[in-house]
Amino acid sequence: SEIKAAHFVPGQYVDLQAPSSACITWDFKTHRSAGSTGQNQ
Repeated sequence: SEIKAAHFVPGQYVDLQAPSSACITWDFKTHRSAGSTGQNQ
């Protein structure tokens, strides 16, 4: 959906997130190497 600038008021805080932000946040491949168990979760 399209949101135009007229929808907001000057100085209003707008929180925008990309649809894939959850994938970046929960990317466990960077936290855990293959075969590890336990400590690096």
